[in-house]
Amino acid sequence: PEMDALTEEIASLVGELPRYLELDQIRAELGEKTEKKEAALRDAQELQTTVEELRRQISLMREEAETLKDSALLRERLTTELAAGHTIQEQLGQLKENLRKYHDLSEILRKAQERYRAAADEAAEKSGEYERMHRAFLDEQAGVLAGTLVDGQPCPVCGSTQHPCPATRSDHSLSKEELEQLKVSVEESRANAAAESEKAAVLAGQAASALEELSRRCCELLEDDSVDHAEELLDERLTVAKERCGEIENALRFAEQNVQKLAQIEEKLPVLEERTAASMQSLQQLEKDIAVLDTQLQSGQRQTETLAVQLRDE
Repeated sequence: PEMDALTEEIASLVGELPRYLELDQIRAELGEKTEKKEAALRDAQELQTTVEELRRQISLMREEAETLKDSALLRERLTTELAAGHTIQEQLGQLKENLRKYHDLSEILRKAQERYRAAADEAAEKSGEYERMHRAFLDEQAGVLAGTLVDGQPCPVCGSTQHPCPATRSDHSLSKEELEQLKVSVEESRANAAAESEKAAVLAGQAASALEELSRRCCELLEDDSVDHAEELLDERLTVAKERCGEIENALRFAEQNVQKLAQIEEKLPVLEERTAASMQSLQQLEKDIAVLDTQLQSGQRQTETLAVQLRDE
């Protein structure tokens, strides 16, 4: 009977062996699933960190994009201002050049007027000399005639038979040919004076027109129509205009950098958002996998507990 009892017990133990194997298999599966869960938790933590970092970057980029949203408009406005500034510089530079030309023209006019005065003085001097020489020539002719007068005989000019004061001949008179040459010289000097006068008149007209135009431009650009003060004011305005253009150029470079930065942000944002969405999708899938693993682990744990209670040995 003891042998029968032992044989029965052996049969019972042999019958339980598959259940021990089942328990070992369940525990092994639980170990694998626990490792999978731990790996999934680590991956989920890394993804969560990645998502948070991506969201932080996206938030910073959006804030920066908000501050840069008017960069293009600012660039356009600064470009317009710079073009206007360059136009002012060109206008002031042209006004300065016109002022220099006016001073040169005034100097040319002054010299032309001096030449005219000299030519007029020369013409007047030669005219006076001619009048004197002509009078001397006439006096000389009178002297020649006086030399032929005879008392008692009538004068061929006035008919008088008495000649109380006959003219005398001059020692400094010119011949008729010399007098004609002097007359030609007088006419040439008068023509020269007239030509110089005409040149000076043309230059005076040009100077007056230039002065009128300068006064108008000075009033437009300098708010002062005085040409005398224009040069000093021009230097001041040119300095201010150059400094202002320099400031605008610096601001324009900064605005251009901001426009490029905004373009880079607008290019990167969709990529980061896409990465964030993909990471979130992966994270959600991991969370589902972890939840499934949790369910499986709980079920396996319950199975091991049930089997462990039913088996005699651990």
